[in-house]
Amino acid sequence: MNNTAIYKVIENGKETNLHSSFAGGYSYPILLYTKAEKIAADMRSNGSLSKCGIADVLLLMTADDIFPEEHKGKKIFCPGSVWDDHFFTDRRIERHDDYSFFITLNYDKREIRYRYNLNTFGFDLDDHTLVIGSDEYEDITGYEITDPAERERIYHNVLKQHSGTYWAEWEPVITAKCVLNRRVYSFSLPLPEGEIYRIKHNYHLSDIDEMKVESAVTNQKYLDFALCCTGKTLSRLQELALWTCKQRMKNIYPNPLQVFAAVMMTADEHTMSEVLAVTKNIGRYKLCIALHDEDYGRTVIEDNPSSETPEQLLEGVKRFINYDDYGEWKVKNDRMTETDFGYVGLRTAAEMRDRKGKTNG
Repeated sequence: MNNTAIYKVIENGKETNLHSSFAGGYSYPILLYTKAEKIAADMRSNGSLSKCGIADVLLLMTADDIFPEEHKGKKIFCPGSVWDDHFFTDRRIERHDDYSFFITLNYDKREIRYRYNLNTFGFDLDDHTLVIGSDEYEDITGYEITDPAERERIYHNVLKQHSGTYWAEWEPVITAKCVLNRRVYSFSLPLPEGEIYRIKHNYHLSDIDEMKVESAVTNQKYLDFALCCTGKTLSRLQELALWTCKQRMKNIYPNPLQVFAAVMMTADEHTMSEVLAVTKNIGRYKLCIALHDEDYGRTVIEDNPSSETPEQLLEGVKRFINYDDYGEWKVKNDRMTETDFGYVGLRTAAEMRDRKGKTNG
């Protein structure tokens, strides 16, 4: 995940929205909350700056030692527009992953609220409010850590102990419209087991697939092409939604959902059975994030994703005079298909063996 964030600062009833490209995360909101408050108090003690607000202070702050080296000296925040307030109330706007964190610094209530964009990969926490001065706050701030990455891991683990992961696992990704006895019902998937039991009991069903799926929409861009498939049933959409929730909680690159979306784009239409078959065999596919054939050729040479020997790489490269020709040839030779998400194709038997060995090791 990235650390892009929208902050809402509340002080004396006034709300201010700020943007940051690197001050999301688990520890930065807490550290900035107390630091900005202290600086504002010092500035107010000077009569000429008595009206200085905490949001004003945050806009002036630059990254110091609590941030990674590459950010030091940069302005932490820039002003946000009024429309950004929708990010805090309307999950439909979170369809894309431009912002990972939605942070509220509430100085009136003495609390910090975390909301996570679950379309950004790697989140396994529920939305959570941290009360300044609480036992939880003391548990988190009791650590003195200088390494930003290590501090993020520790703060995440402490927040996880207090906030839980239930809703992160079950946050809906698909809305299915179903018909039963000429009546239309709408369901947000995935459904907890208890909800499935309730539906079957209330509507006297032996199987939820007795409800006919009329349409299905998603707030996950990686499912768009999958939901254009034929043969949709409620139980199969439930299976797809459960799989999606598990994958989006993985902080790996490329995420299986990116691979899945690329595979879906390799054909104009899929059946629901084919869609689920891809989810069960997602490890067989590889994805190279590249914009065009030349880019793919450069990536193959520089990163060697297929673990070719130097001799094998040289044998392919020496036949060409530029990356474009080499990339075009390599795409065909590797049987890769270009999609909006990159080049996708099946792993070879050798690649599967090598991948299994690395996983087991």
